[in-house]
Amino acid sequence: MRLLLLALFASLFPLPLLADTRADLIAQMETSGKHAFDDENHSVKVEGCTIITERWKNVPDHGWVLWTSLTFAMMDAVLDEDRNVPGQRFFYVPAKDAPKNDLMFISFKTREGTTARHEKSVMRKSRKETRPSPRNDGTTHFYEEQVSFFILFKGEGVYEKGFGFTTAYRQYKQDYCTFTG
Repeated sequence: MRLLLLALFASLFPLPLLADTRADLIAQMETSGKHAFDDENHSVKVEGCTIITERWKNVPDHGWVLWTSLTFAMMDAVLDEDRNVPGQRFFYVPAKDAPKNDLMFISFKTREGTTARHEKSVMRKSRKETRPSPRNDGTTHFYEEQVSFFILFKGEGVYEKGFGFTTAYRQYKQDYCTFTG
């Protein structure tokens, strides 16, 4: 029932009609990309046609640590579609017990020959070739290149955030990051 109501809301009040300027679309992506749950804080920053995501984690004995950050060109990143919900460019998993446990993730793939820069804390393992990040003294973070990646949110309101972000992302990319004529 909840999904039906959310879908009805989305069809009656399409967000692209609300966000009609470049600044509005950026604000919509950044607002929808901001989320806190459990011991994590997420944010999205738009710089021209580049997206920078950050996920900060409160790690015992270390405090708040930049756990992961992705930097990618919007022209190079394609949103995956939820095969169960045609046209929906994010994945939503409602919790059976409570909305505070709902999950939403936005999955991307890069165009062939392109990658996204993934910065990670050295507290995380890597299975790929890495290079040091200049963050802090150069020993706390490293870079990897990714061809697929995702943004994950947990908690109440994540469906709306996924809808808001992906709607604005697609419109912004089309209007401001696509080379035409």
